[in-house]
Amino acid sequence: MPTLHQPESNVQTLDALRALWQGLRDPRSIVAVSVTTAVAIFAAAVLVVTLADTAAVFAEASSVSLSKESVQLTTIVPGSETGSSTTAVPAKAFTAAFGGALILTTVSYAAMAGLLWLLMRFLTNERVGYAMALGAVSATAGIEVVQTSLTTGLHLLTGSVRYGLHLGVVVSPAEHPYLFLWLQRLDVLTAWQYIAAAMVLSVWSGVHYRYGIVVGGLVFAVVQAVFGLLSLISWLAPHVANMP
Repeated sequence: MPTLHQPESNVQTLDALRALWQGLRDPRSIVAVSVTTAVAIFAAAVLVVTLADTAAVFAEASSVSLSKESVQLTTIVPGSETGSSTTAVPAKAFTAAFGGALILTTVSYAAMAGLLWLLMRFLTNERVGYAMALGAVSATAGIEVVQTSLTTGLHLLTGSVRYGLHLGVVVSPAEHPYLFLWLQRLDVLTAWQYIAAAMVLSVWSGVHYRYGIVVGGLVFAVVQAVFGLLSLISWLAPHVANMP
């Protein structure tokens, strides 16, 4: 219970930060939270991930080779997210990078929570609220921050966006851009984040965390299959348009 010296908002903030740490250390240890705290975890997660993504953009923009490779990929595949130019006025560049990361993180976490919520209810028949699913997904944000940090470090170390803990390392970004951008999504830590989020929600729902391993794996597979299909359509579209 909050005291006179510890307002409820401060308690929720501390609980949110504690959940982010536990989500990184051991997702099974996170105790069930209230809807209000789940929303606080979501807000904290969005801020932390957005700051990490923005820092990664500016770090990679400092590399000439990475900037060149990013421009080449963006030219071939419009909207690709392997990097962003920060050659504009610094304040405007920061606003663009931060704003883009903020929107992307918010939408992706909300969508992931929705899919996790649907599959969890369908497969376990447990009464799970969407807010709880959103809190569970957000609690694993630390995993994404670690993934972003490691990937950015490998990019800077090798001078290429090809390298990371994903299957994109098996193809050349320049020769197979669409395939690379899809395989890049098949990342070890990203898969673990999906599974960890489902484990958290399983524990909160009163079922064994092993159900979360199955549900999280299914959610990851569905999401990557959708992106794979979109990549295939994007690759086929120019070829179909140029057919006689």
